[in-house]
Amino acid sequence: MCIGCHACTIACKSEHDIPIGVNRCWVKTVEKGTFPETSRFFLPVLCNQCEEAPCMKICPTSALFKRPDGIVDL
Repeated sequence: MCIGCHACTIACKSEHDIPIGVNRCWVKTVEKGTFPETSRFFLPVLCNQCEEAPCMKICPTSALFKRPDGIVDL
């Protein structure tokens, strides 16, 4: 489960020298429900282009994994 730490975004930017203001991946915050019964969860939006994905390696909860077809998924 993604905890919204943004480590995947930072790892991607660092690995590929991506400039400030540009993101190949980001973490989307999704809120559901109506008060007082609300919930929030985080959904990484990934580029799925790397053979050795730094976002997957850095994830502290191991929420990201590589599928058999090579796509990094949640």
